[in-house]
Amino acid sequence: MQEVWEAIRVGANSYLKRQMKSILPAIIVLTIALFLSVWIVKPTDEAVREFGNNAKIIIAIGRSVAFIVGASFSMLVGQLGMRMAVQANVRACAASKKGLNESLSIAYYGVPLPVC
Repeated sequence: MQEVWEAIRVGANSYLKRQMKSILPAIIVLTIALFLSVWIVKPTDEAVREFGNNAKIIIAIGRSVAFIVGASFSMLVGQLGMRMAVQANVRACAASKKGLNESLSIAYYGVPLPVC
């Protein structure tokens, strides 16, 4: 069981690394597009009153930072979710030795296996 778990863990980590290499360039391009979008869509009068002459640059930076923060949290949740799924699968496999109900409960909820 440990060998299979290790192979699944290594495969999941490889998948996540490959995904990061694919998505990071898209995040960079979209961040630049969001930064530059303020010159296409003009700030509202309210924004200009609030931020003054610096409204465009403040909004551009705000949009970019908000996007980067959102993308970062999304990647973090993906990483943690994959790791939790791998752990839950090996726990469900170990629990199957005790019975079907415990194994299904762990598989469904991803709850940790009780320490014996």
